[in-house]
Amino acid sequence: MTQVLFTESTAIEGVKYGRNQIYNLTGAQLKRALESDVAYQFDMPQLKSYENQASQAVAKFKKAVGKIEGSLDPRFKDEQFKQSAIDELKATLKDEVEAVQRNYEDALEALREEAKKAVAQQSITVNPTDANQAQLRIKQIAGELALGHGDGALDQLATDLERITEERKQAIGLELPTLMGAVAGDKALERKVKAMYEQAKPGLTSEEVFMRGINAVSNRVDQEYTRLKLINRYFDDEPRNIHNPVNAHTETVYTPITRV
Repeated sequence: MTQVLFTESTAIEGVKYGRNQIYNLTGAQLKRALESDVAYQFDMPQLKSYENQASQAVAKFKKAVGKIEGSLDPRFKDEQFKQSAIDELKATLKDEVEAVQRNYEDALEALREEAKKAVAQQSITVNPTDANQAQLRIKQIAGELALGHGDGALDQLATDLERITEERKQAIGLELPTLMGAVAGDKALERKVKAMYEQAKPGLTSEEVFMRGINAVSNRVDQEYTRLKLINRYFDDEPRNIHNPVNAHTETVYTPITRV
């Protein structure tokens, strides 16, 4: 499994993926995703280690309980003694998982703060020649719009954006928002300017991708512990555990549909 961040909503072979969400992918889906321009591999080994620690604590608990259940020690024939030993294991597990969760939260918060700083400090570099030409081009189009001849100029710019260098395109993208005032009120022209901006704006920087990814990472690594408390019979004192006597006698109440 490889973790993949999608920066925009998309669908691949009928499977939908959400914007700024992380998915575990393999095989053809992984290959197709990474071939798109909205997906990035986003494995974080330093964070995965915390999830592994929590999982190992759960596995250790299960193994210790298994030894107790299979023990020939006559003391474990006493249910009260047996339950007391398992309660100690449960308390140890709780302490271990909560410690891992706290450490994970600290590490995650540090990475998110680091990502915010990196994005805030990134530089936008535009070649002076490209910047000057972009300003002149947009000024020319604004003038034509003011005289009522800007529709054709916008169409030509849209065509040119497919042929010019990425550097010139970025420079024009930075200037395009100034045209919104010139086309204000004309919905058709507004849509053209917005479409060109989407076409011309630079792609995400590595800093921006990292910030989106780290913000999409789960806030918790104790999922296995949570599942254990839901299904393991030694946690039947948990309110939502399937072995809790309260849940065993809970009846499903159906609310009738009211038709209007």
